[in-house]
Amino acid sequence: EILAEVLSSRCDGADVAFSCSEAWTGVFREVLGVEATPAAEWVRRRRRGGEAVAGPAAWLSIARRDGAVAVSRTAPFEAIDDKADLARALRQAGLEWAAPRSRVVSHDGSDARSPVEGGDVVLKPANGYGGEGIVVCGSLEDAVERIRAAAALAAELPFREESARREWVVQERIEVARVNGRPTHLRTYVVWHRGRAWIYVADHEVRVGRPGSFATNGNAGAERLLLSDALPDVASRLAAFVASLCRHLLPARCDATFAVAAVDTVLAAESGCLKLLEFNVNPAAPDKSSCSPRFWAHLTTFAAALVALVLDNAAPPAVFVPAADLDRADPERRTRVDPRESGRAPERLRSRNSE
Repeated sequence: EILAEVLSSRCDGADVAFSCSEAWTGVFREVLGVEATPAAEWVRRRRRGGEAVAGPAAWLSIARRDGAVAVSRTAPFEAIDDKADLARALRQAGLEWAAPRSRVVSHDGSDARSPVEGGDVVLKPANGYGGEGIVVCGSLEDAVERIRAAAALAAELPFREESARREWVVQERIEVARVNGRPTHLRTYVVWHRGRAWIYVADHEVRVGRPGSFATNGNAGAERLLLSDALPDVASRLAAFVASLCRHLLPARCDATFAVAAVDTVLAAESGCLKLLEFNVNPAAPDKSSCSPRFWAHLTTFAAALVALVLDNAAPPAVFVPAADLDRADPERRTRVDPRESGRAPERLRSRNSE
């Protein structure tokens, strides 16, 4: 119904042109009814009109015949896109509790310290994506050995100077909520538009890892579900949590036309607390053939609502709520209480996690 409402207000498909991240081409093609324009051709067309507004790096560029244009930028999220920068930003904002305990480590591991005493740690390249390079290490020593091996390999590469500046994040490993015995992480879409952050609240996503696997990202073959189906009791708390993070971490002012980020979080199995993993400024989407019809409908609904939000001057679609409104709607500030003081998860959630 949301999709039909948004599309009914759109102009004829022939009057729209768009270019986007390759992973989202199928989604926007279905929503807009036209084929994507390659990024290079898009730039040439716009330059003929005297304005170069898009480039290959834009997650989405869209224009209508009536002159309305929207081009995504990463500026509002650039200070926290890198995992090391995010860890520093959380510490500076006093929000270290909002993520798994972390330590930023230099390229050679010489300053490595463990965020926890004993036990497994998770090693992540600060600028990695798609789960690449993330491993579970049995100890800090194991993590340092891997860092030094990567540094030695990088020293042999042509771009070794860039590799020498690479940072890592050593993070505590926490037990996460499970669906049918399989680990999960959650995804919420945030859009920067009209100088503020908007949270997409129609639904959220759940990535469910393969049996016996630690990884829950799509590249590792994780199953994609909707939060309303898998963990429906978490939805309102998740939206408020993400809204609070946006208030603390995003700039008060930014001139970007609009920007999109997927906020990835996990639900701690024991405490029931939400923990931030990352702000992903280049989120991917699955092929239509590799997800359920219900999940595909979720993606196209989001895409249609996004187009309406950034391209029209009318009232924003109801599925987008300003982060500031959600943050104010959390009077008890539950999302900002130190999780060590928040107690255990409800019995029903613990039962679900143990299935």
